[in-house]
Amino acid sequence: MSEAFRQLERLRTAVRHPVAAITAVEIDTVARGHDLIAGLRPLASDRPVAVLEFDTREVRSQDLYDRARAATEGWPPEQGLLFLLDRSGAADRDPVEFWRGMNFLRESWDALAAHTILLLLPANYRLLNTVADHLADWIPLRFHFRGQREPAGFAPLAPHHEVGAEWQLTPTVARQRLTELEPAFREALAAGSLGPAGLIRRYYLPMFQAALSLNDLQHAQRIYDRIDQQLIPHADRPLWWSMACRYHLVRFELPVAKDMANCLPEHSRQTNDPLTEADAFYQLGRIAQEQRDFSAAEAWYRKSLAISEKQGNEHDAASTCHQLGVLAAVQARYREAGQWFLRALAVFQQSDPHAAEITVRSFHQLYQQTEPSARDTLRAIWQQAELGPWPEPRAANSN
Repeated sequence: MSEAFRQLERLRTAVRHPVAAITAVEIDTVARGHDLIAGLRPLASDRPVAVLEFDTREVRSQDLYDRARAATEGWPPEQGLLFLLDRSGAADRDPVEFWRGMNFLRESWDALAAHTILLLLPANYRLLNTVADHLADWIPLRFHFRGQREPAGFAPLAPHHEVGAEWQLTPTVARQRLTELEPAFREALAAGSLGPAGLIRRYYLPMFQAALSLNDLQHAQRIYDRIDQQLIPHADRPLWWSMACRYHLVRFELPVAKDMANCLPEHSRQTNDPLTEADAFYQLGRIAQEQRDFSAAEAWYRKSLAISEKQGNEHDAASTCHQLGVLAAVQARYREAGQWFLRALAVFQQSDPHAAEITVRSFHQLYQQTEPSARDTLRAIWQQAELGPWPEPRAANSN
């Protein structure tokens, strides 16, 4: 029996038994959320059921609660089933304020006479645990049905751009997060209202993520030096190891970066999460590439790619294909590089316009660096891929 099947059975059991509680479910896509609701709804039998969709870009936490209270008004105590489905997309406005409001309303949510099931996309699931941590502490059951990483912003890496860092924010979102969190952090520090672990979860990790996304290494270092890694909550450690690996990688502290990356496979084995292992192999590939050990880098990337494809994770697989293209390009294997880029682009055109734009820029940079005699080959494989007319790259977007 797979871990996903076991989790689904536990969730079904929780739905079958009437209870007033909150359950959190991490989903990778809105479609998966709809599928889960369709499968769970019949288990409520004749008990009342309601489904509310929300977008953290468009709704305030108080408004969502008011909608939930209206939907459950008159329900018999502990009998109803309320699904809250996250349909938030990528946006320049960081939803931290929404989750602060959810944290403030935790007692109100807990008082609803229904079983409230939060179906959250990965970005909002993390914010539930980092920003709305008091609310999260009141959630006894959590489940994960993940098949791909969330869309995210990507920072430039010479000579191309890296596509695939799960945690990276766009510059606009990163700057906004720092603007909002730093004053609140100073107030919390002065008030002594949070212990070291609370400061790590609520402030240090989100601020480190934002500083690193901006490639502001001095700011990131100041935050890094304050973090006692022994106090990082267990659920946040994969994110920390991935970010810390990147931090040491861009500082060319490759042995420390490798130590961080090597923490991920052990966590994957403990939690039966192959996607964490795929992330580890990807990180190890990046390290080997920086060490100019191209054969080892390719082996790590191919391991990561195999896991992502086996898990049906097209987005992560495409991200790794892009990096295999970068690897081939730096070795002057231009045709192979072009094929990897176009394999990635075929996926990104359907699901991630930001990553598609980065991949087009990578392909054009490859085209410009290729000897004139080989450019016809790149144009030919573009036409064979049937991805549309020959594109002109857009200027890099700083947002």
